[in-house]
Amino acid sequence: MKTNILIKVICVIALGWSMSGCGDKYDKEIERDFYVNKNSLSLYLGDRIQLTASPASGAFSWSSDDPAVATVTDGGLVEAVGVGTTGIIVLMDGIRKEIPVASIVPTVDKVTGIPGKKRAALTLTITNDRIKSVKVTRVDNNESQETEINYQSGTISLYYNNLNDGNYLFRVFAYDKFGNESAPLELNVKAYGDVYQNSLVNREISMASKFGNGITITWRNQTGNWVNFFYNNDAGLPVSKVFPVSAQSSHLDGYGSGEISYSTLFLPEATAVDTFSVARTSYTGTFNDYITYVRTGETVVRPGDFDLGGDGVGFHDSNTNHDPGSGGANYRSSRGDTQSGAVDIEGDGGNIGYTGAGEWLAYTVQVEDEGDYEIDWYISVNGGGAACHIEVDGVQSARYAMVNNNDWSAWRYYCEQNGVAPPVFHLTKGKHKVTYYFEGGDHNYNGLRFKSH
Repeated sequence: MKTNILIKVICVIALGWSMSGCGDKYDKEIERDFYVNKNSLSLYLGDRIQLTASPASGAFSWSSDDPAVATVTDGGLVEAVGVGTTGIIVLMDGIRKEIPVASIVPTVDKVTGIPGKKRAALTLTITNDRIKSVKVTRVDNNESQETEINYQSGTISLYYNNLNDGNYLFRVFAYDKFGNESAPLELNVKAYGDVYQNSLVNREISMASKFGNGITITWRNQTGNWVNFFYNNDAGLPVSKVFPVSAQSSHLDGYGSGEISYSTLFLPEATAVDTFSVARTSYTGTFNDYITYVRTGETVVRPGDFDLGGDGVGFHDSNTNHDPGSGGANYRSSRGDTQSGAVDIEGDGGNIGYTGAGEWLAYTVQVEDEGDYEIDWYISVNGGGAACHIEVDGVQSARYAMVNNNDWSAWRYYCEQNGVAPPVFHLTKGKHKVTYYFEGGDHNYNGLRFKSH
């Protein structure tokens, strides 16, 4: 009986402790807070933005730390009224929040400086539609240029002229509709003048070679960026042609006669707005002459003296790799032509081997005496597929299938040796295009012979 009473007393005490603990747990006050829809603001002058606090049932008060920078209404409408920074204060039931505000002047997005010849160019990139105008100031003399933007996006360029060699510091300012000035963007731009101009020298010509359809110039050095050539073409009309200095040689196509002069062009920097040039120099050296002059009697066209211009202009070769065993690999390059490595010239330009169907060689000849000329070709045949035809100024001869001599060194003029009537063409005085077409391989080719009738 006493034991049961003791147990009941213990249970009552335990229950009291338990209920006491539960009361502490459920009577604890919940922490209160509120939410504002922006953590910070970045505004341009005149901008307005609505701040919202929640819960909607709360009693909020709004104020600005610096009303000269930004104001706020009782309903949370913020307006930027001056340049600077401040905070918008929100209060509810003793709880305080501050929203940082920056009120700024719009700026130019990017400024690029471009060096020039006695001038500097500045390119301004603008995407902000709050800019009314911009001003660029040259710091060394305080010279300024102001341009109305009128809240338009885009790119504008400004030039400062009559500058000497040197670096120039510029500051770029933007202005909003209230006339507020942005923080400046600064950049250095280099101008090139007489000092740079006087340091420039013309390129030097190492070799000049005449071919039937033009002249090839081989260079001794690679100063500058381009070379501008001046000459007269076949029709006597002046020609100006520009070549990059990276080319080992330059081809003056259609050269007629008279003086050749040239000027080297220089770009002081890759982005420069202007190029410099040196005074034109007339070429007074000698010309290596590889033109074939057709006259009364017999004239031989050497096989390696085909036209300049590379594959598709002076020749076509189906195999672009010159045979390593051919002794004439340097025949063309030693004459200034760097575009003919595919042609299998053997010996000192005296034979072209490894021929194939569809290949051809073009020659521009200078006819001195008008008349009828028969054309024959010097060959050796070693196979049953040898064939060719001749074309003069687009007029094509018959196709000639050639007799096999089973010998790569049985050289002869084909028509003369085999009693075959050669093609005959009437040639007027002046230049004519003559092309030898390989309609089949199986033969080595060693040039053409013109014989007047």
